[in-house]
Amino acid sequence: MLNEITQEKQYWGSHHGDEGPYVHYNEAEYRFIIDLFGKDDLDGKTILEMGCGMGVWTANLSKLGAWVYHFDLSPVVVRKANQFAARDKVRGFCADMNFLPFQSNNFDFVFGSMVLHHTTHHDNLGRELYRILRPGGKAIFHENSSRNPILMLARGKLVGRWGIPKNSSPGEYPLRPGDIAKIGKAFDATQIYYIRMYFFQMGVKYLLKRESGKFYELSSRIDSWIYRWLPLCRPLSYYQILEFKKSG
Repeated sequence: MLNEITQEKQYWGSHHGDEGPYVHYNEAEYRFIIDLFGKDDLDGKTILEMGCGMGVWTANLSKLGAWVYHFDLSPVVVRKANQFAARDKVRGFCADMNFLPFQSNNFDFVFGSMVLHHTTHHDNLGRELYRILRPGGKAIFHENSSRNPILMLARGKLVGRWGIPKNSSPGEYPLRPGDIAKIGKAFDATQIYYIRMYFFQMGVKYLLKRESGKFYELSSRIDSWIYRWLPLCRPLSYYQILEFKKSG
């Protein structure tokens, strides 16, 4: 485990210099996640944010009135998140998600964006999340997914070759259904949501290195059409939202 954690810490510490924060969600996903928290009223609620990155969600949640305790492996990342959030109701620190330094029944919510796939210890993580949540609490995550075999084939055969960028640390892998099941074993209920299709946009992003312009717009329209008219294909989207519930 030390090797895994050390690799992640070194990678993200060196890849969060002066670049700005990256947003993985769209407006529909943002609204859906906020609704899972209980609409717009988070005043006085305590949220533990795992893998805060550059602080996009740290700022989002604190603006809605929550006390946000955010952490990451790298002190460089935590400092950047503090600067980006610039709120009195945030507290940043370094920690390992597999061993959360908190007493039991401590938080109303746990949240993370693109973080669960950075560990292989999902059984232990599920138990830790359940332990620190108060009765009636939720753990909510915006995550990637390994369900699309075409994307996973491209990840294995194309990414990192022929000029196609590889934007991942050595030990991470898109979240597998079995990983979700292991986390969910500790909880009383688990729900998976697919709020948008993100497939052809992924191809334009990596192959053409574009996240704007006519080709990206066309890919976005195709993905939206698939989401609307082919609902059985929705689980093939690269993004998903997970909700784990602890009974009251």
